[in-house]
Formats: sequence, C-alpha cells, structure tokens
Amino acid sequence: MVAETNERAVIGGNNPPIKEALADQYKELVDQIEPIAERANAHPRKIESDEDLGPLGEIVLDAKALSKRIETARKVEKEPFVKGGREVDQFFHPLTDRLDRIVDVFEALASSYQRDKADAERRRAAEEAARLRAEEERKLKEAQEVKRESTAERKKDEAASLGHQATSAEQRTAASAAELTKVRTGNGVTASATTKWAFRIVDLAAVDLNSLKDFFRVEDIEKAIRSKVAIHKGNTKIPGVDVFEDVKATFR
Repeated sequence: MVAETNERAVIGGNNPPIKEALADQYKELVDQIEPIAERANAHPRKIESDEDLGPLGEIVLDAKALSKRIETARKVEKEPFVKGGREVDQFFHPLTDRLDRIVDVFEALASSYQRDKADAERRRAAEEAARLRAEEERKLKEAQEVKRESTAERKKDEAASLGHQATSAEQRTAASAAELTKVRTGNGVTASATTKWAFRIVDLAAVDLNSLKDFFRVEDIEKAIRSKVAIHKGNTKIPGVDVFEDVKATFR
C-alpha cells in the first residue's frame, strides 16, 4: 500500500509524490487498459447479428472485470487517508460542536429578547404616532376656532410640527428589527438582529404543489417521476411524461 511507505505524506518526506508511486505500483493494471481499448476501437460500431454480440460481450466483461480490480485498489489506497480524515474530524468536531451548542443556546436567548424588544418598540411607536396625530388634529381644530390670525398661524405651525413627528413615529413602526434593536454594549459588543420570512407546514395534504412548480428543480421532478415509475411501471400515467420500457444489454 502506497500510504504505508510514502513518507512524503508528512513534512520533510522524500518519497515520490503519491501519483507517481501509485503509477509505479499499479503499472500492471494500467498496462491492461490499452489492449482492451484497442479491441474496443477495432470493433464495429453496429451490431449486425447475434454473433456480433460474442466478441463485444468479451470486451465489456473484460473491461468491467479490470475496472472492478482498479476500483478495489483505489479503495484500498484511499482508506488510510479516509481513516486519517475521520480521525481528524473526530478530534476537532467535538470541540466545535460544544462551542456551537453554546452559541445556539445564547443566540436563541438573544433572539427571543430582540423579538420582544422590536415588538415593544413598534407598539410604543404606534401609540406615539396615534397620540401625535390626535394632538395634530386638536391644534388644527383650535386654529380654525381662534379669531386672531397670528394665533391661528401659530396653531397651524404647531400642528405641522406634530404631523412631522407623527410621520416619523409611523415610519418607525415599519422599521426593521435590525434598526429597532441595534445597540452597542458597554464592553464594546454590538448587538442587533436580522430577519427573514420563515414558514411551517401545518397541513401537508393541503399544500398546493401547483403553486410551487416554478421553484422545483428539474432533478427533483425527475426523482419524483422515477419513484412513481418504479412502482407503477407501464401503468404510470403522468401528463407531459412519456413512460416507456428501456432496454439495456447485460453480459455474464
């Protein structure tokens, strides 16, 4: 096995690169490919009779057998690296997993607090906007009732100012959670929030798949069709899909 003798895999190793070592160790297997390829290139590309299947089948069987031997060798050579990778993961993953759990717990706590804070701020802004609008209306009404023009103008100016404040408060009710919750703490940490639209399925049978068709990947649709065809075979009826019996040659 190359990995056991290839000290180049560690710092300062002087053995040839793995690719070169593999080419040398498995030269016998590699050399068997070309004769099969030559036989394949020389074989006609059209089958005229059952007799033609004989030599063609030999090529296929020989190619499959050699491919299987090569694949076995690949797995043998790769296993030490896979095992090493697993051991590396087994060392590091518990460390990061523990830290990630800490992050998840405390981010969840902070998220709950930020949601409550944003909701409270929107309620406060809505109440403030309503109060300012009511005050604006009162000032406008007073402006209509007073007799002195200077007093009326002053009341209108006050109403306009209240209107601007009310507009600002109304805009704040629609502000993002990030705007409403951002704060820089005394130790220099900046805490904020992000938002995204989420969902939960409450009744799978009621989901309108037709409304989602533009978001299905072709591979997902093909996978679903393939599963249905595997069960119903020739009795499969799907509009827009042609179901047929495919024929593939086998040799043994």
